[in-house]
Amino acid sequence: MSKNEITFELYDLFVKQAGYKSPDDENWGRQNRPVINVSWHDAILFIDWLNKVLKPKKLYRLPSEAEWEYASRAGSKTKYWWGNKVGSNKANCDNCDSQWDNTKTAPVNSFNHNLFSLNDTLGNVYEWVEDCWNNTYKNAPEDGSAMLSGDCKFRVVRGGSWRDCPNSMRSAYRSYYPSEQRYNEVGFRIAQSI
Repeated sequence: MSKNEITFELYDLFVKQAGYKSPDDENWGRQNRPVINVSWHDAILFIDWLNKVLKPKKLYRLPSEAEWEYASRAGSKTKYWWGNKVGSNKANCDNCDSQWDNTKTAPVNSFNHNLFSLNDTLGNVYEWVEDCWNNTYKNAPEDGSAMLSGDCKFRVVRGGSWRDCPNSMRSAYRSYYPSEQRYNEVGFRIAQSI
């Protein structure tokens, strides 16, 4: 998984080179802030572009929901990777005691990373994952791959956002959005098979 959420800086390079639509930053700043206002389909187009430009031996992709949770937890069994209490200034959410709480996104790397050296897996922006929305994990693949059946007009998002309460950024919390829509609380990170 990428250490950080995809930033405006990298996404803007895609926009420039591919001639794609530039997402609104809500006047919060671009550069090292996580890209927002991108749909699930925008994320897929970005990944396709990245694979064409970099030509990696193993292609980049969105993580599955199972991979995302495993990486976010980083071996923990608690509500958050750092423990069961939200604490102070550990993430960006509504009532997380950071300077950005419930106002806007924080620049990437503004908080401590988890034990897998991943930043902002909880709070800041929800992250699109590959999976189609299903109310339960019934019939989910046992190998950690994405569930590509169910209501695929909606895709799963994980991690909570700058405007959500701490309960919404628990490692186990899951939600969904229409895959065609863009939101100022949703971004993404990428994964690569090993």
